[in-house]
Amino acid sequence: METLRRLFRGTDGGIAIEYALIAAIVSLSLILGAERIGNALTSIYDSLAAVFPSA
Repeated sequence: METLRRLFRGTDGGIAIEYALIAAIVSLSLILGAERIGNALTSIYDSLAAVFPSA
């Protein structure tokens, strides 16, 4: 029971949650950015394949 009291009174839990939220936002940004780059590269490769059909 004492452990729960220390957890709720301390600020370490709040700081850990803040870091977890920052990590989640950064991860989401990286995933979405990689998806956009992948779509752009697919478009470039498709246009190159149309220019060089025998390759």
